[in-house]
Amino acid sequence: MKTHKLFWVGFLTCVLLALLAYRISKPGKISVCFQCDEQLKNAFESALKKVGVDYKQSNCKNSTIIVFDNQLVYHDQVFKFYWNETLEKKILDVVLSHIKVEGDFQSQIRRFEQLISVSLHDQTKIIYTVRPEIDIDEIAYKIIKDIIKGNEKIFENGYLVLPLIIESDGEKLMIYDSRNDQVYMLLEPGGS
Repeated sequence: MKTHKLFWVGFLTCVLLALLAYRISKPGKISVCFQCDEQLKNAFESALKKVGVDYKQSNCKNSTIIVFDNQLVYHDQVFKFYWNETLEKKILDVVLSHIKVEGDFQSQIRRFEQLISVSLHDQTKIIYTVRPEIDIDEIAYKIIKDIIKGNEKIFENGYLVLPLIIESDGEKLMIYDSRNDQVYMLLEPGGS
């Protein structure tokens, strides 16, 4: 009789562990609120489906994920769609030192990009665009995968940290890997 009870205790323990493992791997339907433009909404909806997350749209007060135009909030943690001021300055230094441009310059951070405008002495203006190597759909996928599964590691202290392409007039000049602070030249330095 004791063996019979022990069997049932062991069997129920295994079933309970299997249910617990399933619940952890499949957290159920999460609520999502989109407070962003249509392009970003579509990218994040596609990313949620691609990662295999069941979700429903709800109001922002009760949502697990809230997607804004410039950031995402997941369980009260904020993930910004741009890089921090320190990285912005490093990128500016990289551009100005490797391109050898002299003149007045301005830097502006926007969602998934940094614009560096250099005004030369002869009134010529050069615009350098710094953006991730991947498109918005792939960025949204990596963000969702990172915050839900935790294996992309593209955020540091809530700011994006990933390989960036630096281009001017549609020409790719260099790749700056902000994770390991490495610059890879695609064109010879010199500037316009």
